[in-house]
Amino acid sequence: MSAVLADFAAFMTSRQRPTVGSAAFESSGGERATVPITSEDAATILLRFDDGSRGAVVISQVSPGRKNAFGFEIAGSRASLAWEQERPESLWIGARAEARRLHREPQPVASGIPSLPAGHPEGWAEALRDVLRPFYAAIAEGVPPPVYDAAPYPTLADGVWAVAVVEAVVASARSERWTEPAG
Repeated sequence: MSAVLADFAAFMTSRQRPTVGSAAFESSGGERATVPITSEDAATILLRFDDGSRGAVVISQVSPGRKNAFGFEIAGSRASLAWEQERPESLWIGARAEARRLHREPQPVASGIPSLPAGHPEGWAEALRDVLRPFYAAIAEGVPPPVYDAAPYPTLADGVWAVAVVEAVVASARSERWTEPAG
């Protein structure tokens, strides 16, 4: 990624806090005090990649009706793909002539029984295991984990890069300019 342009905003600038007790989200009434909110609750980030590709990220704590929404949309010149964590069993594929939604069907495994039937989202536990498995295998084999070389799992260099991107996003929001991640 060559640069980011970020904007942070606060849409909810105050909230009502109960004056007695600690049930901040109860709706049972009672005395309340207005408390100012000084932190942002939404961010919009534009991304510019080294090859000229563009991207956008929207992060919101104040979108009503969304629980733990997370999704990707990739728009290409001939087709686009979209996936949403709230509907993890399907993938939307769109082209100029048609659009369709693919749904995951359980695939038989060696025993003939899938790990989870369709409708039970797979992914989080598998992703975590798939990232950690080669790391633990390297440790079991006595191979020191690479710090900056390619590995089948995130390395220290990947962590350094992620921190540089977050720092560039924060710097961009403050300066209101395109900012390049350090390193």
